[in-house]
Amino acid sequence: MNQLLIKRERIVVALLMLTLLYSGCTTNAVKNEKSDITAVVPKEKPAAAFINDEEDFTAFFEHFKQQVKNNQAAQLPGLLNFPFYTGNEETETSMGKPSGEIEQSAFGQYRSAVFNADVLRLIPGFPADSLVEINKHPDELYYQTLQKVTDPGSTLYEAYLQYQETGTQAESFFGFVFGRVNGNYKAIAYYGKWPVK
Repeated sequence: MNQLLIKRERIVVALLMLTLLYSGCTTNAVKNEKSDITAVVPKEKPAAAFINDEEDFTAFFEHFKQQVKNNQAAQLPGLLNFPFYTGNEETETSMGKPSGEIEQSAFGQYRSAVFNADVLRLIPGFPADSLVEINKHPDELYYQTLQKVTDPGSTLYEAYLQYQETGTQAESFFGFVFGRVNGNYKAIAYYGKWPVK
């Protein structure tokens, strides 16, 4: 009888041990699974990373306009992405590939051509509702190329102005293209009636 009791106790203890071992393995598997997920998530940028894209750009654009209005020469390079494009290789039917790249070290030489009197006069009053959001899959090579400079999934915006030249009947134009680069909005390109470079 004693042997039967001892066997039952051993079986009960063995079952308890197996239960504890099983629950310990399951808990560890869940913990490992969770830690693997946690390790993977930071490497991948979630699709919702650009939820505030428009808000971020609007704040940047207001700051950009203020710096242009104040003609803050020292601050302007910090608002641009380099190389900064200042033209395009136009074709008969569309804007071609961006051109006229300026490195930051050469910006001082070209600053007054980009931020000319008309830009300094007109950009500060440029209404936010006149900005153009560029299609995520643009047809034109110009925008396709600029999009490659920006963070994947972010939006390109364009400020385009056509205006009458002062003291003449002629019309002129210029445009700035903005995009998010390394998480921050920057002006990535400028084009105008007259070449900068």
